Amino acid sequence: MCGIGLVVSDGAPHESIDLAAVRAQLQARGPDSYREHSTTVSDAYEVTLLGSVLHICGHEITPQPIVHEPSGCVLCWNGEVFGGELYVCDGDDDDVAAAIE
Repeated sequence: MCGIGLVVSDGAPHESIDLAAVRAQLQARGPDSYREHSTTVSDAYEVTLLGSVLHICGHEITPQPIVHEPSGCVLCWNGEVFGGELYVCDGDDDDVAAAIE
């Protein structure tokens, strides 16, 4: 099972946020790939998006989150991108999402 996490911090130390524990939990949910991306928003908030992937279909692993550098957009998605509907194609949802890079 894949895992997605989002941690938003105002830069002050918080006892309630244990980023190492969040990482450990997510890495266990998707052992085939793990990546995270952090950015500062409005000079006040640190936003970290974490993504782990369990590769069970498709041709290759597409690590998440995907970062589109020119725009700064970041995408992390659940593997059921088609909402549970049966969708037959030559690729998989990772191929569709990777096309935006």
